[in-house]
Amino acid sequence: MRGDIHLKELKRCSICGHLTEEENLVERASGNICRYCVEACNEEFAFLDSFNMDHLKELKPHLIKKELDKYVVGQDEAKEILSVAVYNHYRKMDVDSDIEMSKSNILISGPTGTGKTYLIETLAKILKVPLAIVDATAFTEAGYVGKDVESILEKLLSLAGGNIEAAERGIVYIDEVDKIAKAYDSRGNRDASGEGVQQALLKMLESGEVEIKSSDIFLEETIYIDTSKILFIAGGAFVGIDEIVNSRNPAKKKKIGFSSNSSSDDSKEYNSELRHEDFIKFGMIPEFMGRFPVLIQVNKLSKQELRDILIKPKNAIIKQYKELLKVDGIDLEFCDDAIDYVVEKAVEMDIGARGLRSSIEKFMYKIIYNAQQQDAKKIKITREILEKMQKQNKKTCI
Repeated sequence: MRGDIHLKELKRCSICGHLTEEENLVERASGNICRYCVEACNEEFAFLDSFNMDHLKELKPHLIKKELDKYVVGQDEAKEILSVAVYNHYRKMDVDSDIEMSKSNILISGPTGTGKTYLIETLAKILKVPLAIVDATAFTEAGYVGKDVESILEKLLSLAGGNIEAAERGIVYIDEVDKIAKAYDSRGNRDASGEGVQQALLKMLESGEVEIKSSDIFLEETIYIDTSKILFIAGGAFVGIDEIVNSRNPAKKKKIGFSSNSSSDDSKEYNSELRHEDFIKFGMIPEFMGRFPVLIQVNKLSKQELRDILIKPKNAIIKQYKELLKVDGIDLEFCDDAIDYVVEKAVEMDIGARGLRSSIEKFMYKIIYNAQQQDAKKIKITREILEKMQKQNKKTCI
């Protein structure tokens, strides 16, 4: 009997269908809604507001670059071209004209560790649009084992919270795209697997509707994504493409390239020489390259730029460690000679900015451990300390 009385005190939410106590329910003539559904709706609206595109109308190329400068060191020419390309892409959506506005996807190339992916990640945060980062090597052409290229749009839609309009204004970054270039084996036979993936991507890269699967198992309706408003950016190192450029310019053959001995000026000269035809000779099919009218090259980072990356950006590695230790009341100081030493070790690795984090974290794990053990209030790191730690690490390895 007591259970029946309790049931009468509960009312059903018209949204989720659960029985809920009156104090957790808003009643109206057309239905009821529980507190939990209201909270879920508020979260959903807040999420959708974060993808509001009105702010894009206020952005100008120089303002986009100014924001990029706060986080990305160097690569000024690349940032300028990228800022204008992105501005043009989103501005075309506001054009009310009978003239069809074609889309300008972007291909960005350059050595590993030069910040290609980080540049795009930072850009998406500035624009406040969903960003899907995928690895080109994970995909296969239709009918083969591996991910279908349509899963790229599924990921973008998921990151947009299922909001199709937000997804259609997003960015897709296809990394390691140079790895799907058509190649030849040791016998000179063509490996068409890479070309097959390029072919599979063509429909998505061009403007049109693509059918995708819903991640909601209870949703049976077909979902179509219009890719005409999605900005596709492809990136890759394209190791060896300098030889293709040099073959067109025999006089510069010994001067330019991505070798570790090439100067920053030489790299810039090399970058200015890159053309669509060079990527086609590298192994990208003409139809694929035709979908990427904008070419951007990033240069190998100089020693000074690597040093600046450690200390200047808003989220510089050393700034991060200072804030981390400040939580425990520890004041961290990095001397100039210690910063130079970290940079030298990173240069030896020859993997660009990635070498900085690898180099500094190798030392910081031990430093933080000792500081916490000794209850230190201030840590001053010098070159001498780092060199001593380096010698100890070598002895440990031996």
